[in-house]
Amino acid sequence: MLHGILHLASSGKLREVVESSRSERELCELLASLLGASAHVVVNGIEADLLLGTEACEVKLYPSRFYSGFGQALALKHVAGFKEVCVLQVVKAVSEGYIEG
Repeated sequence: MLHGILHLASSGKLREVVESSRSERELCELLASLLGASAHVVVNGIEADLLLGTEACEVKLYPSRFYSGFGQALALKHVAGFKEVCVLQVVKAVSEGYIEG
């Protein structure tokens, strides 16, 4: 899945999808359709924003803290049992204050 996301980023398609999305949920649904993944799948009580085989991805659209989504990613790995987990954080700009937050 990560390779697919990287391909979308390098082609400029990821930016288009992000800019056209009105919400995090819509972004996940659009990404799922482009990647051949499923969106918002619950496994062992833990929701994966994106699921493709044994890979799960937690998506955060304009998070307020740099660590947003990492607790969910750990739960996806250790509770839901996904082999590979990634966190996709979409930010408008990265500032020193954001990183320190």
